[in-house]
Amino acid sequence: LLGLLATGLSGYMSVTAAIAAGFGSTITQMVLFACAFSAYLSAIGFTNYLAYWFISRKMTVGRPYVFMLMILLAAFVLGASTSVIATTLIVWMIFYSVCDTLGYKPGDKFVSAMMVGIPYVAAIGGSLFPWKPIAAIVFGYTSAVGYEADFISFTLVGLAISLGCILGYLGIVKWIIRPDVTLLKNAGDKFSEHR
Repeated sequence: LLGLLATGLSGYMSVTAAIAAGFGSTITQMVLFACAFSAYLSAIGFTNYLAYWFISRKMTVGRPYVFMLMILLAAFVLGASTSVIATTLIVWMIFYSVCDTLGYKPGDKFVSAMMVGIPYVAAIGGSLFPWKPIAAIVFGYTSAVGYEADFISFTLVGLAISLGCILGYLGIVKWIIRPDVTLLKNAGDKFSEHR
């Protein structure tokens, strides 16, 4: 808001024009709506419910990287089917609930790795289907050079590449970043009542 006010007072444009330019775009409105919607989901306890759902799965108990894969796959599916920005904010809120429940603090390597991984994987999901903007650009370029790509092969190849990128990111986190996942590993099955 201060940046918009400063732009308006600089003489480049009026304050009203700066505010209209800043909040008039659909992307800005979507981000504001996504922030308000994620705050609402957190306020009614929905993000806690989903966090408990992820933590309480039998396949994730004592397996932090399976848990991370589940969170990233949720971001991938939501990013592929809805908005990448809204997906990022909502999955972040769910992950914040997990961190609060387990005792992770901001700045921990595990938290930082997931804060980067969630938008990364959501963006990958956002390019999966042919009706998404990135795919439309690819189809525009391929038709311009005379190559015709069909939607099914594009989606299947994109799915294979996307899953490889997700697993590659998990490999980087596990073997290069090496976050401390003992809180998640030692949580045990104490959330079993949330199944």
